[in-house]
Amino acid sequence: IETSPERLFCVIHIPVHPDFKEIISVNDVENDVENDVENDVENGKKNESETLTTRQKSILREIRKNELISAKLMASKFSTSLSTIQRELRLLQEMGKIQRLGPAKGGKWEITT
Repeated sequence: IETSPERLFCVIHIPVHPDFKEIISVNDVENDVENDVENDVENGKKNESETLTTRQKSILREIRKNELISAKLMASKFSTSLSTIQRELRLLQEMGKIQRLGPAKGGKWEITT
């Protein structure tokens, strides 16, 4: 098991039978998301990278992976309180980085910039 320096997430390595190596894995999707984030920063979105906290960047990364993710699930993933995640989401909305589409339950997040 590996963890990030900020302890925002952990990685668990699960051995996979060689016959299944050709199937697209969750890890492949996560790597694609990571590459998209890095490309966004390299292609003129450096200001976003410079002004956001590590937690805010992680929240954006989670929303890019799953636009239906709840604040409660993010709090669980980041091992922090729900109120902390709600505050960060509110700040991201005020910064114009994200917006909520639809109701609190059943809605989705949209990254605006």
